[in-house]
Amino acid sequence: IIDSPVSGGFSGAQNGTLTMMAAGEKNVLEHCRSVMNAVSKNIHYVGVKSGEGQTVKACLQSLIGSIFSATFEAAALAAKAGVKGETLL
Repeated sequence: IIDSPVSGGFSGAQNGTLTMMAAGEKNVLEHCRSVMNAVSKNIHYVGVKSGEGQTVKACLQSLIGSIFSATFEAAALAAKAGVKGETLL
């Protein structure tokens, strides 16, 4: 079993450039490398146990979500203070 969620969206899937967070036994991962390379040019080996790939993906999503939230809050603060969006950017 390989636990390997992906990141990169529709365009990454269409272009074979998804990022994989792969967990599994090394020999299984190596055996399946050609299949994984067909959809991903960026494979991160994150562990050997099932679930570790999903955990890394969840952490990535949490981090990205918090960055979005902080960015939107900063933009709202600037707008309320009269600072132009272009200036903030």
